Amino acid sequence: MASSVYTAAAAAAAPTARTAVASVASVAKASSLPANSRGFAASAGTIAEAASALEQQYARPLQALHWLIAGGTVGTFAFVQLAMNLPKEQAEDKGRFMMLHKSLGLTVLALSVPRLALRLTTKIPAAVPGSQIEQVAAKVGHLVMYGFMTAMPVSGFIMGYYGGKGLPFFGVTIPGASKRDGKLAGRAFKLHKQLGWYYEMFVPLHVGAVGVHALKGQNILRRMGVTAFG
Repeated sequence: MASSVYTAAAAAAAPTARTAVASVASVAKASSLPANSRGFAASAGTIAEAASALEQQYARPLQALHWLIAGGTVGTFAFVQLAMNLPKEQAEDKGRFMMLHKSLGLTVLALSVPRLALRLTTKIPAAVPGSQIEQVAAKVGHLVMYGFMTAMPVSGFIMGYYGGKGLPFFGVTIPGASKRDGKLAGRAFKLHKQLGWYYEMFVPLHVGAVGVHALKGQNILRRMGVTAFG
């Protein structure tokens, strides 16, 4: 008897449950946002998109350029610090380290051109799920990073090109301007030096943000082709 009552009740409740599920699915579909966008990403709007956003990846060329520029940037930091901390008696070593610093800077400058072009013209992953403050911080952080990534090598290029000594590049020297402009080179040097200090402080914050996402269970390195961590 109890079994018959239970079966009848379940049968009566089934249509109501199906209607509720359909309603929830309809609302979710209506409130969804595009998973991909060009330029800076839009926010993920549904639970399904939130999961999808963590699985999406940048285009292969952007991934490759990201890691090449990252390696070159860290290299410029390392070589300039080595040069600055050597005693005057080791002038030859200091000069070699500065040559490597400038060579990597020119490499980063050359790689930044296609990276900026691809960043603005290719589809990119949806924003990582998070609070409004996190979304704004991520967008501002990426804008600042691109600003440093552009201004540092450009100021270094101007400094060398108009400074009268040319541009050292892994053992060879690219000729500079036919007419030296010491005033412009001096301004570029001052800007390069000031921005460099802030850039060296900002990069660890950028890397630290990856760690914060990892603590939240969000492996955003997957977006740049690193799948070893899930």
